[in-house]
Amino acid sequence: GCHVDIPRRAATVVAAQALTVDLTWYGNRERDKRNGFTIPPNYSVRQVVDALARPAWTWDLLTHDVYSYANIDADVPAEALADFINAQMAPDFTWDDAAWVVSEWRRRVPDGKVAMKGIVRPDDALRARDAGFDGVWVSNHGGRQLDGAPAPIDVLAPIRAAVGDDFDVILDGGVQRGTDILKALALGADGVGVGKAFLYGLGAGGRNIIDKQN
Repeated sequence: GCHVDIPRRAATVVAAQALTVDLTWYGNRERDKRNGFTIPPNYSVRQVVDALARPAWTWDLLTHDVYSYANIDADVPAEALADFINAQMAPDFTWDDAAWVVSEWRRRVPDGKVAMKGIVRPDDALRARDAGFDGVWVSNHGGRQLDGAPAPIDVLAPIRAAVGDDFDVILDGGVQRGTDILKALALGADGVGVGKAFLYGLGAGGRNIIDKQN
């Protein structure tokens, strides 16, 4: 099996956990390949030309500290993101490992909730429930991992029908506007994950806008 460490301090600072199973390997990002974008950057002729054509952006990059991601270890620079993410993944992760995560979480955080994120099949939702999860997060990781994965909204109703009404079901992915949230709730979701609205607000107006959205 592949066991992970759950910090002891989780019991004091975290009320819920989501085990992500829809990202077992770094995605094949074809757009990045077309644009010549790599991590770390390879500084191709095209990238050098683009940098020279945007002197303000280049100057800003060169005169500031290397940026990092707020939700990842501060010691990991953005340029090392791909290697860092791949090091966190375990393609051999099994259902037995998932059940262990639940049992360990219950031991550390008795009143906490735990969901499995990345479910797109009713039978997997049932298996997650049998493994002890409090709910499932219906998601295909934004459709970036497998181009043939079903859209979460298309599998939401069958998953709800399979698990019944006493099991949490959250929809994630493809939510662009308020009517998408209403559709998901009408099809049986208990909640809807909305990330882009906050990211757009952060990009446009900074932290103050996020505080207003909350």
